[in-house]
Amino acid sequence: MSLLHNVWHFTGTLLTLLVDVVRFLRLCLRPPAALAAENLFLRKQLALYQERHSKPRRATDATRLALVWLARWFDWRQDLANVTAHPTASWTFQQLREAIPTDHPYRFLIYDRDSIFTPQLDQSIGHLGLRVLKTPP
Repeated sequence: MSLLHNVWHFTGTLLTLLVDVVRFLRLCLRPPAALAAENLFLRKQLALYQERHSKPRRATDATRLALVWLARWFDWRQDLANVTAHPTASWTFQQLREAIPTDHPYRFLIYDRDSIFTPQLDQSIGHLGLRVLKTPP
């Protein structure tokens, strides 16, 4: 029985090592443009944290799973947005206008209940052909 347990343990360790090697190879073989886009996104995110003098919150497992799913479903590297410390409704709408093409397949825009999301912004987003969905309070 002990020999069988050791074989299973060894096999599991080998599989874990193989998965780690494959992940490392995928990371090394990524195109330079993808790495540059991700680097730009992380630099902008860091700049925002430094401007606001805040530390990032630790993501829960559910949040991580949702972000991984969204990153695989949508190619987020093509739609990097600008960052500002004090966004306004007009600035937010301008960012959306630049990020969403005129022939977009999107149907919904989900956001929280921040004060920059005014009813006028909701109407402007509606003119883009999107339906606004707000997160629960």
